[in-house]
Amino acid sequence: MDLLEVSKLNIRYRTKDRTIHAVRDLSISIKRGEVVGLVGESGCGKSTFGMSLLRLLPVSTDISAKKMMFNAGDGMQAGGIDILELSEKELRRLRWKHISVIFQGSMNSLNPVARIGSQFADAMFWHGFDDETIKNSISSHLELVHLDDSIRKSYPHELSGGMKQRVAIAMALVCSPELVIADEPTTALDVVVQRRILKLLMDTKEKLNLSIIFITHDISLLASIADRVAVMYAGSIVEIGDVRTLFRSPLHPYTKGLMSTIPRVDERQSELVEIHGSPPDLSGSIRGCPFAPRCGIATELCAVEMPQLRVVEGRHMVSCHNVEVQDGKND
Repeated sequence: MDLLEVSKLNIRYRTKDRTIHAVRDLSISIKRGEVVGLVGESGCGKSTFGMSLLRLLPVSTDISAKKMMFNAGDGMQAGGIDILELSEKELRRLRWKHISVIFQGSMNSLNPVARIGSQFADAMFWHGFDDETIKNSISSHLELVHLDDSIRKSYPHELSGGMKQRVAIAMALVCSPELVIADEPTTALDVVVQRRILKLLMDTKEKLNLSIIFITHDISLLASIADRVAVMYAGSIVEIGDVRTLFRSPLHPYTKGLMSTIPRVDERQSELVEIHGSPPDLSGSIRGCPFAPRCGIATELCAVEMPQLRVVEGRHMVSCHNVEVQDGKND
């Protein structure tokens, strides 16, 4: 049984003068101990999907899904937890204990007027941990992210960016969740610290058998950490598959475009490669394939009919009318 099963998820933001369809018919499953990378341009719905799993979206948001089930390991609810049906009290039990999040820009999400230890304790207190357990868990989780126990007495402004990021990771793990949503966890970090954070996440994942949804706009980050990669465009998954398969044989023209934007050290490039055009306006209706206006192989069918996500081989799936034509042109 998969840890997380999502089918036909739709999310709309209602504003004063328009409705933005941020996530469209998204379906995905996550296995226990699996790292799934979620990649795409800014505004494609990655973070919206991640926050929907904890119901941390604005009250003016409409969410619907055919299925949004979380299968907790401690038998929290027989047959799995329907996330969309949970009450606010039940959601507090789910958050941090079963599903936690490393927020985008999490180094700036810490309370600036509270000591680090107090912020850990607040998260654990609401899940019924006693004082002795809280004290020991803070020490062990700071050690897990290679920070000294004395850090608990510090305020966030006394720590470097990398240290604050590691504190945020430790806080996401302190209640022993089964699934961690890592939303751009290396944003604004230099490449050395970024590499350390990625290694830390992977080491922790192995020790605790975590499942991780790693959200990023940088597809190159996923090559060494993800088991599978899901590529999002205009609120939908357009391709998903094993990381090696996706990097070696990308099928969707958007995935190929993302791959081509990665600078290579073994080739000379006279100019940077880019994907021309812009994503569609998600507040309007989209007819046909949303990538068609930017696609070099689009046909008349692409302009009028939205392609369905279909299996190519194994767990490799793609949403494109012209996969066979693509392959023929690339061979």
